[in-house]
Amino acid sequence: MLFALRFIPESRDQQARRLDPLGMLLSSVGLLLIAYPLTMGG
Repeated sequence: MLFALRFIPESRDQQARRLDPLGMLLSSVGLLLIAYPLTMGG
């Protein structure tokens, strides 16, 4: 691990964007619409 920290460059974006609340909401709803019927045995 120390070897990796020393020789692998940082890959974090210096201009990171903010979180996307609408995208998070739509992703959550989409996952729910897939997972709920599968768990209810439909």
